[in-house]
Amino acid sequence: HTFPSIHPSPFIMSRTAVAAVLLLSCIACASAYTWDSCGTRYDRLKTTSLTFSAEKGVKAGHEATITTKGTTDLHVPLVTGAWQVRIYELGKAKSIDTAVGNLISALHFTDKLNTTFEMSVGFTLPEPQAQNNFTASLMATDQSKGMYCCLEVMYSYEN
Repeated sequence: HTFPSIHPSPFIMSRTAVAAVLLLSCIACASAYTWDSCGTRYDRLKTTSLTFSAEKGVKAGHEATITTKGTTDLHVPLVTGAWQVRIYELGKAKSIDTAVGNLISALHFTDKLNTTFEMSVGFTLPEPQAQNNFTASLMATDQSKGMYCCLEVMYSYEN
């Protein structure tokens, strides 16, 4: 048996090429940062998703936002608390910048029983001082110094 050869039209091939380029550019965008938990199993906020973005691009001087979502493991009601973001750069011995804020303003429970949450914190991206390889360490504590979360976001500035 001989089967007829199938030759895709140039139109189909060009659409496939465009789709491949778009897919690769989306993968590049998605891999612009990574994140990990630096907390323990006793943290009050169990983060399941995190986004890191800057509206005008991830560059020095721009406002960045870390938004997290997940479940909670609350031991006592949250009365007050604070969050802190410390920025570290590879090649520097100490943090190069710090931002702080009110945990009550940043954290929102997304159900009536306070078992799920969304938290959003904003800070200004600092000037690079060494190798353009940064770690933003986000920590939050409650009124009794109970650890709510410890997360690290690793990123570099866009060209």
